[in-house]
Amino acid sequence: MLKFGMNTGHLDVYILKTPGNSRADVLIQKLSTDYRVSLRIIDSVMIGNDTDIQVNRIDLESVPFKVLEGRNLSFGEIGCAHTHNLARRKISESNFGGVVLEDDARIEDVDKFIEIAIKFLAEYKSTTSILTLTSFWGEKESRQFAQSKISVPWIKLIGHAPLAVAYVATPMAAAEVLAKNNPIKFVADWPLNSSVFYTLKRPTVRHGDESTTSLIDKTNTKFRRSAPLSKKISLFSFHLYLTTGRKNVKFREYLAWVYFRRIKWVFDKIRARIMAVQ
Repeated sequence: MLKFGMNTGHLDVYILKTPGNSRADVLIQKLSTDYRVSLRIIDSVMIGNDTDIQVNRIDLESVPFKVLEGRNLSFGEIGCAHTHNLARRKISESNFGGVVLEDDARIEDVDKFIEIAIKFLAEYKSTTSILTLTSFWGEKESRQFAQSKISVPWIKLIGHAPLAVAYVATPMAAAEVLAKNNPIKFVADWPLNSSVFYTLKRPTVRHGDESTTSLIDKTNTKFRRSAPLSKKISLFSFHLYLTTGRKNVKFREYLAWVYFRRIKWVFDKIRARIMAVQ
């Protein structure tokens, strides 16, 4: 049985709730009456135009993302990143850390969800560590991990986790990610940062259900798809960075985002397949 951590005696869980939308109700109903949880609701900041950015006093540097991804941050992405920053600031000021849940996160097993989050924070509270609670693996790896002999419920990643739908963050990690995306230069998941990411062998949270859809891309236009990888790594793209982008993006950041981030993802996938059969 796990002992509840530090001076808190509970787990701080931040739900990012879309105003005027009921899709957070499932999460609130599951967690609001659990004595182990201190539930914090943060209303998501909805950005629809440049005026909204000014009204909400959001600091924004749009050029770096344009250089790295070949497109602009959308208003929805800016609002999402800002809302995550509000939660990350709260966690950075805490003693124990906490969990952030977007309102379309769906918890599979509440007891396991709480147990793993507290265990992770107790073990890594003095480090810059983040645990993603959604799936990183395919179905094959998930089945293999279910039968593997690895006793620890999480695995350290070489790179970043893929999503920010549901994650556990230590105070130091929350401060690190906040600092790297304030002013906002990246989407919420994830800015370039030096935190160490972990993922679960068997996720405790699903991303959405049959009743949820993307609020960032409501019309399903797939605008979030950036320029093709072949274009990003072409000599033309590199020349474009050297001539127009390096004033806004450091060369090591360019390499980290365009090249190393993808290379690390491939190594993490290969490593997962090897570890899953151990």
